[in-house]
Amino acid sequence: MKKIKASVLAVVLTVLAVVGGVIGLNNVTVKAADPLKVSVDTVDATKGQKSVQVAVNVQNPGNLGGLQLEVTWDKDVLKATDAKAGDFSLADPVVNKQRIEEGFIGYADAASTGKDVSGKAIIITFDVLDAAKVGVNPINVNVKSAALGDDNATPIPASDIVATNGGIKLPEPGPLKVSVDTVDAVQNQKGVEVAVNVENPGNLAGLQFEVTFDPTALKATSAVAGDFKLAAPEVNTEKIAEGFIGYADAHELGVDASGKAVIITFDVLNAAKLGANPVEVKVTSAADGDAQAITKIEEVQGAVNVSEFVCDHKNVKDSDYKVVKEPTYTEEGIAEAVCPDCGKTLTRPVDKLVCEHKNVKDSDYKVVKEPTLAEEGVKEAICPDCGTKLTQSIPKLERPSNSDEKVEVNVSNEVNVKVDVPKGVADNNLTDEEQKAILEVGADTTVKVNVNKVDESAVPKDDKDAIQTVQNVTVAAFIDINVTLQVEGFDVKMITQTASKIAFTVQIPADILNAPEGYVREFNIVRVHNGIAEMLNPTRSGDQLSFASDKFSTYAIVYSDKVATTPEDPTTPENPTTPTTPDKNEPSAPQTGDTLPIALFVLMLVGIVGIAVTSKKRA
Repeated sequence: MKKIKASVLAVVLTVLAVVGGVIGLNNVTVKAADPLKVSVDTVDATKGQKSVQVAVNVQNPGNLGGLQLEVTWDKDVLKATDAKAGDFSLADPVVNKQRIEEGFIGYADAASTGKDVSGKAIIITFDVLDAAKVGVNPINVNVKSAALGDDNATPIPASDIVATNGGIKLPEPGPLKVSVDTVDAVQNQKGVEVAVNVENPGNLAGLQFEVTFDPTALKATSAVAGDFKLAAPEVNTEKIAEGFIGYADAHELGVDASGKAVIITFDVLNAAKLGANPVEVKVTSAADGDAQAITKIEEVQGAVNVSEFVCDHKNVKDSDYKVVKEPTYTEEGIAEAVCPDCGKTLTRPVDKLVCEHKNVKDSDYKVVKEPTLAEEGVKEAICPDCGTKLTQSIPKLERPSNSDEKVEVNVSNEVNVKVDVPKGVADNNLTDEEQKAILEVGADTTVKVNVNKVDESAVPKDDKDAIQTVQNVTVAAFIDINVTLQVEGFDVKMITQTASKIAFTVQIPADILNAPEGYVREFNIVRVHNGIAEMLNPTRSGDQLSFASDKFSTYAIVYSDKVATTPEDPTTPENPTTPTTPDKNEPSAPQTGDTLPIALFVLMLVGIVGIAVTSKKRA
């Protein structure tokens, strides 16, 4: 029986919604537990705005089982473009839009059981027409009938329904505003546009104003009407050269659309100051559509803000540059161009001429450094065209065939050394007299290389201190290497540096070759010369070391034992095999000052230079 009554109620409410019928509820005394509320939103909009959505809401539905509404509004003010059911529904709501163009929408919905969930019953979309007025443009709701979702579909009396109308609210217009743009420009800029704007015209029907500016700073080249107009705006430019522009427009009906009344084009003159150059407006009269004077007017002054012009000369082409000073072999030339944007004269250098020194003769060269047996000479000439100093080398002098070079080396028989001694090894130590004797009379030269083991106590303290600066090495022996030179007919003299290096290849003794287990032994030669210790870093090939030197003083044979890396990861020294610490009872390389066995003495002689070369004097 309950379902039959609910179905009948739904049919009745739907029919009433379609035809706009009225059900009287005044004699019904049954009340719902809470007041049923039906309300229309009030939303803000502006004249001419499109697609403004307004909702009809249902609140406190209680056990609502049936509802019939009608919504009305002024079709000349608001145009409804759509209406649809919202998220509130009892069963299957019907939105009747047949009379929407007349300002009427019907709504009906019913269910066999009541519901208690609030929501939006209808969502209506409006366009705001020009006839809309300031304030709320009403949208009214009328509840035609409502019933509970009980077995009897008990009607809800009108006294228990709160209906609240809404609408679309247009804001109060602000005061009429006439403003001048403030724009940025640079010195001497042309074609700067400044607009005079009309805002919040409301019901404006007549407007007259004048614009003034300093004609010595800003030159107005044109003034035209913009997109704002009442009827036929007139822009008076008769006194534009004096810094004055007039404007007037009027219409029998008011206008409510903002826009640009006048657009003025300026050229910035040289006299324009950096900063603001004012452009001012004064409204002389304004009236509304009822021919009443408008007194609330806001005037906003503007300006052309001028900043210093910084030209990037981007329109200057290479072809614009003309040579004004020709280049020479000694001086650059000068080319100039005028920038078409700022008028500035630009300069850039022209490369010097490239001289090929064609006019320099061999006879122009003068010797500035004579050649010797050890060094090349130098001769110079000045180019007559560009003034450049030119240099040429003079080959070293050659020893005459009747002059022999003798080399004597004192070396221990126990040392296995291969030596390579270049010719002229000591020619850089010859005096002028000695060189003259060699060249003119064929005097022989004798170079002696003496290598001796030196006890630590005999090594100069400064040399020992210098070696201490070399970290993590053990000294096996100190060696003294001295070189003497004698030219036939002259005294013997000690030399410490030769013109070229002497090369050595030395055998490492087998009994000192190997490091303790878990370690790798590295050998080196330290040379101390003029108080400075230097590692020579000999090349090792198997059990031989090769090195070369041109400085002769104190030498030390050194070695260092380093932890061996694992074969699996030889590049990772931080993961070494567990080393076997050298047994303190096992023999090791002696420290400085130790008494050396014969085998170690042989190792000590690794750095000994033993050279015994004798050249017979050629017949």
